Amino acid sequence: MPEGVKTRSPLIRSISSKDLRRKGGRRNGYLSPENSSSKDVSDSSSEAEEHLLQDLDNILYKKLHLGETSPNGGSVRGSPTSSSPPSTHDHSDDDQENNALDQDAEEEAENEDFANVDEIDGPISPSSSSGSLKDLAKANVHKGADQTANNDMDYNLPVDKEYQSQLNKRAEEIEKDGSLFQSSRTALDWSIQDFYSLYNELPDWFCSVDYNMLDDAKRCFEKNFSSTRFTADRQYAVSIVGQLTSDLQNCNNETSCILSLAYICMGIFGNKKSISEHIKAIQDNNLLVTPHLHVLLKSFKKYASLCREGKSHLKHYTNLFFNCSTILFFYVNVLVDLKANGESITEIEAAIDEIYREEILEFVVKYIEYWRWNSRLSMRIRLVIILLHRLLLLQFGDMQYFAEVRKYVHKKHNIQKRENSPGDLKISPLDYQAFREDVTSRFPTFVPPSSDIPASFDNSNSLSQFLEIPRPKSKSTLNSNLGAPECHIATPAPSPCSSPTSPMRGSKSRKSFQTNLAYPSLYPCDDTDGSDELSLRIHAPGYGEGETQIPFSVLEATDILHKNVEIKLSTQQLWHERELFMKQERGWGSMQESSSDFLYYYDSEDNREARTMVRIEEFYRKCLPSLSSIAYVLLQTMESNLNNRAYIREDTRDESSESQTASQLEIIRSKEIVLKSSCSSLFLLMKWLKLSHILKFEQFCVILHDYKLISIATSLLNTYAGKYQERVFGKVLQSKHSFWKACSSYSAEYDDITADLAVSNNEELDLRFLNTAVYLLRLLSKVTGCKTQRLKELPLAIGTLLKTFYQVFNLDIYQPILKITQELTPFKNKKWKSEHMDLISGVYLYRRLKLSDNWVTGKDITGELNDACGQEIALRALLQFYNFLHYKPSIEHLGYHDKSDPSFFSKEAEILTSVH
Repeated sequence: MPEGVKTRSPLIRSISSKDLRRKGGRRNGYLSPENSSSKDVSDSSSEAEEHLLQDLDNILYKKLHLGETSPNGGSVRGSPTSSSPPSTHDHSDDDQENNALDQDAEEEAENEDFANVDEIDGPISPSSSSGSLKDLAKANVHKGADQTANNDMDYNLPVDKEYQSQLNKRAEEIEKDGSLFQSSRTALDWSIQDFYSLYNELPDWFCSVDYNMLDDAKRCFEKNFSSTRFTADRQYAVSIVGQLTSDLQNCNNETSCILSLAYICMGIFGNKKSISEHIKAIQDNNLLVTPHLHVLLKSFKKYASLCREGKSHLKHYTNLFFNCSTILFFYVNVLVDLKANGESITEIEAAIDEIYREEILEFVVKYIEYWRWNSRLSMRIRLVIILLHRLLLLQFGDMQYFAEVRKYVHKKHNIQKRENSPGDLKISPLDYQAFREDVTSRFPTFVPPSSDIPASFDNSNSLSQFLEIPRPKSKSTLNSNLGAPECHIATPAPSPCSSPTSPMRGSKSRKSFQTNLAYPSLYPCDDTDGSDELSLRIHAPGYGEGETQIPFSVLEATDILHKNVEIKLSTQQLWHERELFMKQERGWGSMQESSSDFLYYYDSEDNREARTMVRIEEFYRKCLPSLSSIAYVLLQTMESNLNNRAYIREDTRDESSESQTASQLEIIRSKEIVLKSSCSSLFLLMKWLKLSHILKFEQFCVILHDYKLISIATSLLNTYAGKYQERVFGKVLQSKHSFWKACSSYSAEYDDITADLAVSNNEELDLRFLNTAVYLLRLLSKVTGCKTQRLKELPLAIGTLLKTFYQVFNLDIYQPILKITQELTPFKNKKWKSEHMDLISGVYLYRRLKLSDNWVTGKDITGELNDACGQEIALRALLQFYNFLHYKPSIEHLGYHDKSDPSFFSKEAEILTSVH
């Protein structure tokens, strides 16, 4: 061996961190010159380092129970069998030594680009400022060189005593607990319902001052009739109800008749022993009123009109209106409760038809519209809004019944049922059309299956083109900024060329080199004749067609997407009206020409689902001019709750503070009840109008957006965010009075207030607040859904607000939050996405995604923002056309009129007249 040549152990390519440290140490000077010049010192130092690293492994394993966290079987530095120093090989001749040196030099030259491999993989030590673990180990070796033979040497890193005690304490907690990860979110076992039970819903009608009528009602009834006999004798009860309604119809002692009927509908509470018995009496007694319902409905309309338009005796009429409204409220609640439980369907449908014939729902809507312009205290608008919510539940139905009607409507229009299995993902026709354009741009000879999206007339510049815009990646703004392919299309390279190198060597900027999808694929298929073994096994369209052969992955993707295209009922309705709109733009058809494919005329069908759709259609036709006023009044009542204050129970423990806040709590309770009814009413109208027709739903959403629903809803949610969990779990101070407690004071045996409450399963939760919060989130998601122009109006801190409501785990609360997150995320920067990664992860966990869904970064943001305003304008133009075409008498009430002579000469005359 030549003199002066230093021996080197050959570099071994291994994934173990020991070898990486050895190589990194040579490159970065981790080994001292003394260790590199002396073989014995190097071997002893290496052995001490290995013992030190093994000791650190044992400490981590025993103290923290990390187990097999590393891919190499539990050792943080590589294979557990590599604890011994590497063996040295003796080379007998000079040729072998020279070959080893040459190989070593070549490998070092190849690894120049991986100069800091320890930094790439990341240091094992938790502190990056302290250097690599090997440096720390070597420092300890030099520090304790005189104690290498001592087996009791402490190789642990020196730490502060206080910090070491904290580590030991935490290790003991981990050993006792056994779980390293605990969920920081509180789980809430609750599901939203439009109507919970009579026990929960009936007390919303009364304020503390309204309980005075209980004594008057009891006294008027017991003055003429027997409560005990009424409860025991069914025939006697029927005769009394008939007598009272007959006197009311003949205007004989109206006040006494109404109070007596109100006492009957409230369950004859003077002789009841428990809440369950009281609720059973309410259900039975209200059903006695069904044969005489028309008398009560006419009386309700009569006294409501007197309170609205009367000029004298308003106090007397207001009392009559309140008592008559109480009867109707209790009756409607009983019907809603029975309908939700599936009992007495025939009797309930008869009552619903009677209320529909008397047009009570339309009367209440117009009553609220009148109050908007001419408000009077005698109109008792708070009670009317609560009654509106219950009438919507009765006339249309809750969300459980909504699912049944939706199945019927989809079956009637041949809409394929969507399975609820997690693997059954769908894609919209618009997304499939974008995919077809992308595939065609890459493979011009390939003709994918046609999409069901309707073709535009003459490829014109119709205003409706902004409603649905396919956005293929080949035409996106990001793709247009990419350069053209390096090779010409006519002379493609046999294999892809390497990625372009950065001009500045050593720069740490990360670049992404992507293919320009606007150009056809440059690289042909190797198997042009289909003789490859894989091609023989695959039987798919496009194979074995010579030079036009398409990659199997593209064919497979096209086939999967085409088979899973989902055309919803709302999409068909929108296409139908868009076609009529485009015909009218070009003068191809008369304005009177329309189709009734999506208008529901079910007169020949005798089922309750068909009758429900008829009621929705009639409601929209009659109340279309009043929808604006309804939305305005309900949103104003919601906005009045912005200054409500939440009193925590722990802050007001003494009786003096509770007595001081009693009046304030009563006001807050009344406002929150109206808030809940307003949110519920708006959401019910949204859902049922959308099932009837998508443009009815869009019309209502436009009205809500114009009346600042986004601002009001986000402001209310912001007021709830401060003490969100305290509100959810009923830790906020509430008014103590209750309808059931007030009724118990009239019976000595009615003393069981808290027991026998099987009708209520969530006593510890604030159901009113939960419903209000979820409906606010749902309204916000519905109005802003797929509308970029409206998403821009959301406040900048909406993500932080949503994260507050995301702290309590409940899927009913999560769904609208995650829907808003999914709409908003593509328009946010990387910092926002990193700060809200829990919401983004929740979308993947709890939301149903589309088959080809890259919603985080896959949208053409520039194109979306450029077309946002045009989309809003086109939608409003289509809504105007739809309403004027199908509901002309109603829309004319708002000031829209048809021109008398739409001919060419009349238009020219109008132009000349305007010029002169």
